[in-house]
Amino acid sequence: MTEASRSYQGTSPHAAPVAASALSSFDIIPPLKLFGEVGYVRLTAHGDTLDGPEFLVGAAFSFTKYIGAFADYRISHLDGNGENQSKDRLYDARVGVRLNLGAF
Repeated sequence: MTEASRSYQGTSPHAAPVAASALSSFDIIPPLKLFGEVGYVRLTAHGDTLDGPEFLVGAAFSFTKYIGAFADYRISHLDGNGENQSKDRLYDARVGVRLNLGAF
């Protein structure tokens, strides 16, 4: 049995992360789109659990039908349970190029 298959069965100290989120987006003026996401994330390892809400806001600009750029900012508020009682706050900013390869 591989490490990945054991983790999903709960027998490994590295359990699979769980996350759920809702995304909303709207066009300001084509080709500019704003988006936001609200979610919940839960991470478990070695008997400790970190969980809490996650928020993301951003914008995307399409140069062509297939190439665009994006920028977003994510805030995660993770609180520890079990032995780890930490209150972690993560702040991420990303900027990148997006390739739209399909009709998904």
